[in-house]
Amino acid sequence: MKESEFLQKISKKIVELRESKDLSQAELAEKLGWHRTAISRIESGKTESSITKYWKVAEALGVSLSKLIES
Repeated sequence: MKESEFLQKISKKIVELRESKDLSQAELAEKLGWHRTAISRIESGKTESSITKYWKVAEALGVSLSKLIES
């Protein structure tokens, strides 16, 4: 799998999980103490994030990191 494919896959999963929790990007950002544009960049798959950031997103969504990155 190419890096860009992985980023798109994880980005799509974040959107799906966020929407399943009825959270807006702004609400998720608030839970994380981040700006909404940070969530937007992650969800667009156009920015790489550290594993720590993905872990924090997973925690804020109430799922494990492995759930976030699984196929």
